[in-house]
Amino acid sequence: MTTFDDIQDIWNQQNDPDIRSSQPEGLILLAEKNTQKIKIKQLWTIGILGVSVLFFSWYCLVYVGLRFSWFHAGLTLLFFSLLLRLIVEYRSYISFRRIDIRSDFTNYTKGITEFYRKRKKIHYVVTPMVGITYIAGFMLLLPVFKKSFSPGFFWYIVISGLSFLILFTGLLIRQIKKEMRLLNFLKKVA
Repeated sequence: MTTFDDIQDIWNQQNDPDIRSSQPEGLILLAEKNTQKIKIKQLWTIGILGVSVLFFSWYCLVYVGLRFSWFHAGLTLLFFSLLLRLIVEYRSYISFRRIDIRSDFTNYTKGITEFYRKRKKIHYVVTPMVGITYIAGFMLLLPVFKKSFSPGFFWYIVISGLSFLILFTGLLIRQIKKEMRLLNFLKKVA
């Protein structure tokens, strides 16, 4: 089972009542297992973003209040960047759930390829916008932090914020490369 044709033959055999082999079902079970892992990862991402948005909203309503200043503009940018990412991830999750893993191999491959094409657009359009908005919001908070905190704590915020940004960007780039390799593979298969 090393070529696309072999995989497609096994996949298509699942509807043939004369075939007694467990190969098609085994392939489907493996695909379902991998699909479940992806769904769990997406749900964790949605959960973390959702809790962040709720906590951020609670904090702003209780401690910050509603008025205009550059600090408030920074908080608003941070909030909307998190909210936008939450919405995008939720829509991506819904799109992934709609892919029928038990359909024939060609339709499944088309569905999963389309899903990763949409993810590519998210990664190359939405993610940079979210990142830039988040950084701009953080930068607007820095003058207030500098006035409000000791120099040591201020630099701790700057250094830890920059370290987090670098680490998160590295992880994100790694994930994007992984998804783009999969998309390139799927394009060859489809």
